[in-house]
Amino acid sequence: MRATSQPILVMGGFTGLTPYPATRHLSDLVSTHQLRYALLTTRRPPTPASAWVKRNCTPISPSAYGRTSEGSFTLHDCARRPN
Repeated sequence: MRATSQPILVMGGFTGLTPYPATRHLSDLVSTHQLRYALLTTRRPPTPASAWVKRNCTPISPSAYGRTSEGSFTLHDCARRPN
């Protein structure tokens, strides 16, 4: 799934139990350019962090990164603010 060796931040993990950053920390990571993209799933209950991503980051069309269907994941670009 990963095409580069760039670091990633796991939020929730496979079980949904992996600790994730508080919204303030997530905001700081984005504002200091340490985090750009967030991949959310519809198969987990919403968290404060995922709600922050939906409010502050722009969803990217699956076709932009080679997906042919929506699936259960949405990729968001946190360097771009939603319209």
